[in-house]
Amino acid sequence: TADVMLGEESMRFRYGITGNGPLDRVADVGVWTFALDNSTGNSAGLLGYYSPLHANLRSGFTYGVGARLSLTYGGVTYYKFRGRIRDIDPVPGLARERITRVTVTDWMEQAALQQVRGVSLQVSQRSDQVFSMVLADITLQPGAVSIAQGRDTFTYAFDNLGGDRVAATSLFQDIAQSELGFIYVRGDIAQGETLVFENRQT
Repeated sequence: TADVMLGEESMRFRYGITGNGPLDRVADVGVWTFALDNSTGNSAGLLGYYSPLHANLRSGFTYGVGARLSLTYGGVTYYKFRGRIRDIDPVPGLARERITRVTVTDWMEQAALQQVRGVSLQVSQRSDQVFSMVLADITLQPGAVSIAQGRDTFTYAFDNLGGDRVAATSLFQDIAQSELGFIYVRGDIAQGETLVFENRQT
């Protein structure tokens, strides 16, 4: 926290469902960008503290490491964004800003990248049940889940896969459109990463 460059670089984050059409039912990949002090003025007093492959690299700072944004209001801490570092971009040069720009993506990127293999034709299953089957096939699980019971029982599910691998978000979209529900990641006051499945009556 002490090394985040709030005064010199903008901190930006976006997450959730960005569209407002009838088919916009699954969240996009959330993205959070910020910059860290990579000069000797940082908390460790080390140049290159946030540069991969540098001799002074901070222990544990690498691609895929967790990052979390918290806001405190009225004495309560809200964890608004949680994800994993995707990009680390130190600004090079002796006379430049000596900052490292960081990009963090939320759990929805895991769902977008994961090719689902472990699901097959299902008969007479509710939407939340088939959602849970897809979720179970994703290697990196979210911090927590909140799954509402589906209002519909699907006569058939996953009958159109034909043995092909498909991204989890594509299956999420099929499930959410059939249920008329929503799937997204939200923050909380516990850990910051809750995957939510809403039925159409939520």
